[in-house]
Amino acid sequence: MWQLTTAVKTGLRMMVRLAQEPAGRPLSAAGLARELGVSPPYLEQLSLPLRRAALVRSVRGTRGGFVLARPAEAITVGEIVAAFEGPGPVCGCREPDCRDCLHPEFWQALESCWEWELGGVTLARFAQAAPLEPTHASTVPVWPLWEQGAGI
Repeated sequence: MWQLTTAVKTGLRMMVRLAQEPAGRPLSAAGLARELGVSPPYLEQLSLPLRRAALVRSVRGTRGGFVLARPAEAITVGEIVAAFEGPGPVCGCREPDCRDCLHPEFWQALESCWEWELGGVTLARFAQAAPLEPTHASTVPVWPLWEQGAGI
């Protein structure tokens, strides 16, 4: 089964922690690293893809650190995951007649579900303590074999 990498999970935790701060108030790199249980150099490494994706920015100075580049309501979990993993397709192709993938339409439908779920949850919502419900419950893309009740 697919698993999120440690970098993605720690990056999500970092973003949630930043979302909990008042807007524009930086969290020091040392303090954030301590809270997350990682080393400051690893935190700096984690911040690189988030900064490249314009999700986080660093603030210099004695009261500097990291802040969200946009409001938490304007950042999705999908953007955070994509910052680390990239937007690439699940099966590595997008061709309907791909010979490398069995049933590429299945993988494309799965990818659509994944993108729908991750893109439908804002960082602000993800940072809340309340349980999250899947957003796709009644709108899962239909794949022909699912309609027939077949499994893979």
